[in-house]
Amino acid sequence: KRHAGFDVVTYAGVPSTYSATGVGSIAVPHSLNAVPEMIWVKNRTYDDANGWAVYHKGLNGGTNPHTHYIVLNSSAEEVDSTNAWNDTAPTSTAIYVGGWANVNEDNKNYLCVAFKSVDGVSKCGSYTGDGTTNGSKEITLGFAPKFLIIKGIDNGTHHWTVFDTTRGFGAGVACNYLRLNSTTDQGDYGTGVIEKSSTSFTVGCNGTSALNADGREHIYYAHA
Repeated sequence: KRHAGFDVVTYAGVPSTYSATGVGSIAVPHSLNAVPEMIWVKNRTYDDANGWAVYHKGLNGGTNPHTHYIVLNSSAEEVDSTNAWNDTAPTSTAIYVGGWANVNEDNKNYLCVAFKSVDGVSKCGSYTGDGTTNGSKEITLGFAPKFLIIKGIDNGTHHWTVFDTTRGFGAGVACNYLRLNSTTDQGDYGTGVIEKSSTSFTVGCNGTSALNADGREHIYYAHA
């Protein structure tokens, strides 16, 4: 149902002299009726090379994630910056954006997509890789994922990797993947790199470390 775990809003940027929660900041109302766990924002007035700004509750190791941002159409690692979210945590009624042109600039229009976890349906989460192979790192969801996005956030070579059951994602198969930050066609990981069960997904390092690099932090979004 609309607003159960997903909301889309639009807003207009304000002059840099505006000062509600800080210079160039603005509170963007939403209708999730809960604190967003992941946020995507895009300046839709012009083609900004910096692209989609992303907030995720797993940024900065899950401590004060609103002090950091990451970019959806880039493999770059997370960035510590006040300009994205004004160092202000989102609430059950509003998302705060700072003075960065990607999230707030005078006379520019923005699209904001907000997500939160819904028991048995979707989950925003994070995990630390352990470097093991054969899909032995298990991340419990409480449901079988049909769609999954994973991003390593502390290494600039890790892509936004997407899996889904329509193209091939399961147990004992070489799962196909796409990358949100790339225009290349799909590839596939060998068996055991990523698999799923009725309640979780598992990741390994057979031929790639992007999903389970030892000690590396990863964020994800899963949907049933």
